[in-house]
Amino acid sequence: KIDYVLPESGTVTLKAYDMSGRLVETIVDANQEAGAYSTLVKSFAWESGMYLYVLTCNGNTISRRMLHQ
Repeated sequence: KIDYVLPESGTVTLKAYDMSGRLVETIVDANQEAGAYSTLVKSFAWESGMYLYVLTCNGNTISRRMLHQ
């Protein structure tokens, strides 16, 4: 589960990458209003290990690591 807050509305992309930089999945690609969101990652096909997710909205980007077991 990934939680995030948008201070303003905009086009949001949330993507997951493996640690070698390969795109694993685009989790969110949509216009969203300002507010708090919680997205459940359906990672059944992913191998166990460390991943990086990247959230982009209106030119602002954050990235965080997550562990999938």
